[in-house]
Amino acid sequence: MNRIISILFLLLAVMPIMAAGQDAEEEARSQYAALIAEFEQKRSSMGQAELIRMAEEKLSSFVQRFPGTSSSGSARVVLAQIYSNTGRGNEAVQELNKYLACTCTKQPMELGVARMILGSTYLSMNMFDEAEIQFREIASAESGADPKTKQSAAMTLSQINTLKKLKIGNPAIDFSATAVDGKKIDLKQYRGKVVLIDFWATWCSPCRAEMPNVKRVYAENHGKGFDIIGISMDESREKFDNYIKEQKIEWRQVFDGKGWKAELGRLYAVSSIPSTLILDRKGIIRYKNLRGNELGEAVKILLDE
Repeated sequence: MNRIISILFLLLAVMPIMAAGQDAEEEARSQYAALIAEFEQKRSSMGQAELIRMAEEKLSSFVQRFPGTSSSGSARVVLAQIYSNTGRGNEAVQELNKYLACTCTKQPMELGVARMILGSTYLSMNMFDEAEIQFREIASAESGADPKTKQSAAMTLSQINTLKKLKIGNPAIDFSATAVDGKKIDLKQYRGKVVLIDFWATWCSPCRAEMPNVKRVYAENHGKGFDIIGISMDESREKFDNYIKEQKIEWRQVFDGKGWKAELGRLYAVSSIPSTLILDRKGIIRYKNLRGNELGEAVKILLDE
């Protein structure tokens, strides 16, 4: 949820509102500026979930009130980011396609952000060909997107083939690595167990927030054939060791100190964390990025198969 809030206000900050000199555009610009100011004012006083709900409601209303304006286009992009990060991919795609089809004025930077969200949403839906089209458009010399967005798109393009291999229903990519206990971890040796592969880091707030739930699922199901392989994206071994000790984490961990360049992270094309995969007893990817009660329910389903 923190990530959604951060992205929301980043987008609101970087998306300038264009005025074409027409009354509708001028009014839309004024109202949108007031909307942004309201979000900023309530950001510190409202709960995150409540703030997200308010932003969704007011942005949707704004789009309906000022159709065809550049400001309504900006609002659609922010709405799409909210939908994408709350698991509503179809709604995100719908909003972004309406934005792209709009004849309203679009800033190149905003357009790059919109295509990036659309491509990422397609990836989450395993629509790889559609995602690739968006990333190639961003990465092209003519796109006008800012350099960081272009770089991110180019990096994702380089990972597309790996991401295709890792879609649900495919076998996980086998690997072997040295765990922090000095012994080898070989994924093939976990056949016959339900396995959670967990890419995480001590500095990752959502990872830390989810850890009590992961520990609970492990405690309840480890004796039934469930196991976890933790893959740290940390750079500090001291912080990693202290956290493992403090939290009394029992499952095996891989740490190479390379952060985002961690070998297994690169093998699995990890670009954000927490990033998780749940494998069935045959080593097939059955679920991705589940949290809370959904994690425990999925593990039980696979253990009962």
